Amino acid sequence: MADEREKAVEQIHAQIRAKGKGGPTLTEAIRNRPRTNNECGQEIDMRDLGEALHHAMPSHKPLKYPD
Repeated sequence: MADEREKAVEQIHAQIRAKGKGGPTLTEAIRNRPRTNNECGQEIDMRDLGEALHHAMPSHKPLKYPD
């Protein structure tokens, strides 16, 4: 009986993993989504530590990006 349940659980996990291949994980999607800074109104790319730290400082100026 326990073996049947384990097999059923394995099949369900395999189906979930198969559907999830190819896209970002939930953690990556949340971590990498653009966020808008309330102070300067500029979007922050949380993957860039320098940019995230710059926007964490109070009374900062918006970053200038080359075109």
